[in-house]
Amino acid sequence: MMNTRILSVVSSILTLSFSSANEVATSISVMEIGDGPSVVRRTSGMPKSTVDGVKSFWSKLHLSDDKFVKQHPGMSMVPDLFNQPKCGVVVNLKNIDFAGDASVDSFYVDAPSDELIPKSVGDEHTNLDSFRSGLLENINGESKLSVITLDAAKITSEEVASVLKSIRSDVTGKVVLHIVSEGPEARRRLDENNNNGDDDGDDDKYAETGYYTSAGYYVTNFKSMEHIQYTNVVLWTTIGLVVVVTYATYLMMNMPLMADTLLFGESAKMAAAET
Repeated sequence: MMNTRILSVVSSILTLSFSSANEVATSISVMEIGDGPSVVRRTSGMPKSTVDGVKSFWSKLHLSDDKFVKQHPGMSMVPDLFNQPKCGVVVNLKNIDFAGDASVDSFYVDAPSDELIPKSVGDEHTNLDSFRSGLLENINGESKLSVITLDAAKITSEEVASVLKSIRSDVTGKVVLHIVSEGPEARRRLDENNNNGDDDGDDDKYAETGYYTSAGYYVTNFKSMEHIQYTNVVLWTTIGLVVVVTYATYLMMNMPLMADTLLFGESAKMAAAET
């Protein structure tokens, strides 16, 4: 029963999508807590993503056992290929524009949070004490990716950030928190952080490496780490096989004729008969 519920929650998170355009922006702040090496790599990608891009990031990071999961290109964060987290928790903050922390990396999507997280998924809390205990319960649960919701209408960003920092000492293993917050200031704040106050052509700094399609996907001619690894494996495997086959053929062509072979025996009999 528990496994069925877990699969249902994960499936709901990663398959829900809408096609309507929305003006509101949703920010996603990624916070790593616990012991172990970093499991998220920062790239030079744009801070803007899409609903499908965020879902692919969550899937690749927490459900990497599925080899068919592909990471969308152009994102500012990607999963580490060699280190995986113990689990992940999507922290859905309602009625608050979470300011986050300077040490926490963020990106945004031009869509409401409902497109990322169905309303019926995850437990909802209205006070910080139950939210903290529920968060730890999700971290220590069986699911690789779970959801918890906090209605923070009467709670400040500083109080939420304090709770998130306070659980660090209670976590073992690497855990990734995906803090989702919907608000009108999300896009502006992340754009300002990305530009660092400069107006000297930063908007065009990605023009030489790729471009965005009308659907919001970032297209680039540069190979991803997966493409590079796959190419190297195929290349060196092919070179190794060619070397082995060539050497084996050479040995066979230069193999000496031994005296006890069938051909030598027949030749000896014919020579003895003639004499």
